[in-house]
Amino acid sequence: MFADFNRDNFPIVKVSMNGKPESDEDFDNFLNEWTKLYEERNDFIFLFDTENVSNPDIKYSIRMSQYIKNLRKKDYQFLQKSIILINRNKVRWMLDFIFSIQPPVADVYLIDTNKYTFDLSQIESINPEENGITYIKPSKPFISSIF
Repeated sequence: MFADFNRDNFPIVKVSMNGKPESDEDFDNFLNEWTKLYEERNDFIFLFDTENVSNPDIKYSIRMSQYIKNLRKKDYQFLQKSIILINRNKVRWMLDFIFSIQPPVADVYLIDTNKYTFDLSQIESINPEENGITYIKPSKPFISSIF
């Protein structure tokens, strides 16, 4: 399984990602779990651990951008923020690509674990001024009709 959703510390949902989606169905399962969180109608925070992701496929980046576009249409964003742990440039490039097409719907903090050590106790007090942390502000897409 590409993504494992752990709700033990809800409203924090830790998503451990491993390898890459083996199929479109595998990626669909990831998106369906995300959708279920919205259907439950409770605010939540994502903690994505991408440290074991390998060679992401560009087609899933485009699909993720389309998914974010659909989330943007919702009346209320239950996702309050996302923290994404990364340790590979390829994953960073993929995230930059996704967010250049569709900016996030909530605050995103990209944490380079090669430069910054993060633990769950810091989730409410992330300082984007720290070396190794990049803040991405939610906004509307520059060009909304492409994807």
